[in-house]
Amino acid sequence: MKIEARLTRADEADATAPGAEWTHRPDIFSLPQDQTIWSNPASGLHPGPGLSIYHDSDGGAFTLAQRPARGEDSALRFELFFESYEFRGLYLSLVLAAPDHVRRPKAGEVLAVEIDLAASRQVKAFLRLNMKASQTSDVLHADGTIGDGRARFEFDMSFAAFEPAANDRLWLDIIFDRPRMVEMSIRDLTLSLTTRGVA
Repeated sequence: MKIEARLTRADEADATAPGAEWTHRPDIFSLPQDQTIWSNPASGLHPGPGLSIYHDSDGGAFTLAQRPARGEDSALRFELFFESYEFRGLYLSLVLAAPDHVRRPKAGEVLAVEIDLAASRQVKAFLRLNMKASQTSDVLHADGTIGDGRARFEFDMSFAAFEPAANDRLWLDIIFDRPRMVEMSIRDLTLSLTTRGVA
């Protein structure tokens, strides 16, 4: 698999995305949802607008929850908590859709993903940036091992064969590899668009 993004270590990442034209954060981190706890949820769960959960576990015991933010320095109201004692699958995927109204990236720009995580152990994550328009489509890849703290992945759009068009789609898959016997609190998750060298 060709890797077309760079992982910035946690101590280099910046939650404010300086110089970003736009930043998007799922509502689950700021607004209470009608349901807040999901025990052994089916694949395809939508815990909040613009966010979906997919997995291949065929049993076991795992839980997802929206709960009040517990980080001492958190400026957000909620976090997304995952707890797994017996996850009988290979992956858990978070799918984050970019809103329809934001401008799509073009060559020479960077689409950055920042994730702030508290975890009982380090986890391997694979990221796929998916772009689909009427005439073009492409996928960019990244991976890295992440644990406590904030990590940043930068997708250089110079690698993408994508021409934005009406009714196009842009979405991100964050795939956690074999999330067994682990507790993870996703304290923040953002997409942001910047020019190269600004972020």
